[in-house]
Amino acid sequence: MNEFLIKHISLRPEDIKSNQGNGGPAKVFGEVTRDLREAFAGKVSDIRSRFEQRFAANPNVPSVAKVRLKQEAIAKSHRPTSLFSTSTCPIIGVGKSDELLVEVTRDGLNALSRKILSSDAKITKANISTLQDFQAYDLFDVLSNEVYKRIRELRKKYIKLRVFDFLNHNTNLDSYTALINRISNFSGEFHSKIQYAKNLDILKVSFPNLDVLEEFADFGALRSLSYFQTLSVTNVQSTQLDTASTSQMIFPVFWPDTQKEYPYVGVIDTGISQSDKLAPWVDKTEEYVIPSEKNCSHGSFVGGIIAYGDKLDGTDSPYDGVKIVDISVIPNSDPSYGDVGFLEEENLVLILQEVVPKYSDRVKVWNMSLGFKDAFCEEQSYSDLAVSFDQLQDENNVIFVVSTGNYEVLPHRNWPPNQQDVYKDRITAPADSLRAITVGSISHLDTNMTANFEPSPFTRIGFGPNYTIKPDLVDFGGTYKKHPVPRVIPVGINSFDENGILTQDVGTSFSTPKVAALLAKLFHYLDSEPSSNLAKALLIHSATDPKTGSRPEGEYRKYVGFGKPASIEKILTGSASSSTLIFEGTIYPTTHIDISDFPFPDCLIENGKCTGEITMTLVYNPRLDARYDFEYCRTNIEVSFGTEKPKGFKSEVPIEKSGILEKELVENGYKWSPIKVYSRKFSKGIDSNQWKLRLSLQSRSEEVPQPQDFALIITIRDPKGEKPVYNDISKQLTQRFIYRDITTTVRLRNEG
Repeated sequence: MNEFLIKHISLRPEDIKSNQGNGGPAKVFGEVTRDLREAFAGKVSDIRSRFEQRFAANPNVPSVAKVRLKQEAIAKSHRPTSLFSTSTCPIIGVGKSDELLVEVTRDGLNALSRKILSSDAKITKANISTLQDFQAYDLFDVLSNEVYKRIRELRKKYIKLRVFDFLNHNTNLDSYTALINRISNFSGEFHSKIQYAKNLDILKVSFPNLDVLEEFADFGALRSLSYFQTLSVTNVQSTQLDTASTSQMIFPVFWPDTQKEYPYVGVIDTGISQSDKLAPWVDKTEEYVIPSEKNCSHGSFVGGIIAYGDKLDGTDSPYDGVKIVDISVIPNSDPSYGDVGFLEEENLVLILQEVVPKYSDRVKVWNMSLGFKDAFCEEQSYSDLAVSFDQLQDENNVIFVVSTGNYEVLPHRNWPPNQQDVYKDRITAPADSLRAITVGSISHLDTNMTANFEPSPFTRIGFGPNYTIKPDLVDFGGTYKKHPVPRVIPVGINSFDENGILTQDVGTSFSTPKVAALLAKLFHYLDSEPSSNLAKALLIHSATDPKTGSRPEGEYRKYVGFGKPASIEKILTGSASSSTLIFEGTIYPTTHIDISDFPFPDCLIENGKCTGEITMTLVYNPRLDARYDFEYCRTNIEVSFGTEKPKGFKSEVPIEKSGILEKELVENGYKWSPIKVYSRKFSKGIDSNQWKLRLSLQSRSEEVPQPQDFALIITIRDPKGEKPVYNDISKQLTQRFIYRDITTTVRLRNEG
């Protein structure tokens, strides 16, 4: 029994502090001359001329323009909301990091021009000084040349339309009516309106002649015209093992204990076979694939990893065994196997909207070893599928565990990558889902292409949109080795084929279920079911680069995220030389959290210097809004852990920096990222003063501030493993705090 338990600390009333008033005059970014005013008024006139024909044809349908801001002025405190208001051209969304989207009408543009030219108000001058450019949201913004080319190459039957939300019911209704009429005028057909998520309605339409798309797309309310992606899974490359010596002797059927309750994972895949190895673990099945297109190979391999876990590698654990809800949605894609089918993204969305709520009482974790191989994630916006996934997770209080997708294009990537080669290996949708845990793959052994623990040649890389860490985690998914002839051979991990025979295969599809099963076990076996924030935080806090034992840093995080998570035993197991503390709570817009007497261990204070190593993981689920691409994440929690010095508080984790621009904070400081991990080793020590923990809440411009829940984990340890850190902190906690120990329990089935 582990005697060094993680401690869950209750916040005290005195830890909640009221925010102090702040603010001041708006900052001016350069002189606002007459020439500058006239230049921007000229840009307004150009936009008015560009859209004059639209305004004449549809007087009640606005168009959209792009306001580009100076890089030093993109922080919300500098936003030109006085200049772009409901009396001129109101802000209705965000495009890129320095780009506001504003609604434009004849009257609004005229009012904007007058204000730019004639207002001497200080706030107007400050707003004008933030501007870099003002341009029409034009045809190329709606329909890029690349997308138009792909639609024509693929001869796509259905076209995907996304419209702007003008934040006014009547305006939206007029725009929608005009768009439906426009579809008909171009001989098109409206098929359906699909609500992917709040603020994200997708229209499914078709046109007999694709040549009309460019002309059709010249419409003010259209945000984008694209096509529905087709789902893909990697065809299995399994290698059968020696069934006599391995499958039958080492892997007899693992039967569920009828007296025990098991965790559940929902599996969205090809379906899982009813082989003797897997049937006992499949509790429910939902079929969305016709029998002639059924191929259970991929889903069975995924299911074996979830149900059997480390037993596949000859290791036993008291936490072995996971029940499965099997959702068969992906048809066969291998012509040599049988009839081939297809699943497009909109149908996947509709299926998930049906099955996830149905099983939300028992399934907290859904495994999705799937992707859309042509849907490369954008740098500054989230895919429609990711937005849909995020809302499904919020509405049903579940977590999706999603694979990064596999990079299958030549040249194969060794480790380290060849700097002369160009790899189109960015993650694909829906791996950019902000709420989901995205999983990549690392090698489980040494080959002539990768060493053990290095990124697999096929794993796709991040970052996610807006510099979020994607993948979040990695696990073993196999690797390749070079063969004497110019080809590579897969070197896989173990699971079962659809006949229950032990085989090996490779792919991020198979690293993903390892993490999904682990997360499900955390939800199930903790004595009190954790919040989604805490379950994620425990998983990520445990992760390291297994090759070095440290936290991945810099560009390497593009490949491995926060690292490989530990086993459930290690996640919940401490040591005499470390102490792990959990804080959960809610930050309100008018308050912040300030624990001014944080318990730092006396044993790590030597000669007036604090030593040791501190690791801190913060997880929260911010409000999301698809209308604001780069600013999709609408709230931010800042955490700082440091000491009270003679001149005031100074953060040590993360290290406090001043004068940093918003762009730098977003790219390198986790700002607006809902998962933040900081680690620092004090090898030379810092001056010993009282330690404090602070958390504060920020909201985006145009956002009504709301309370925000969070989970924070802090580990303080002696890197040498010698000092009694656990006992030191435990004594201080007993004196000043209320806490409970985090323990596990095996749940027995209630037969009554």
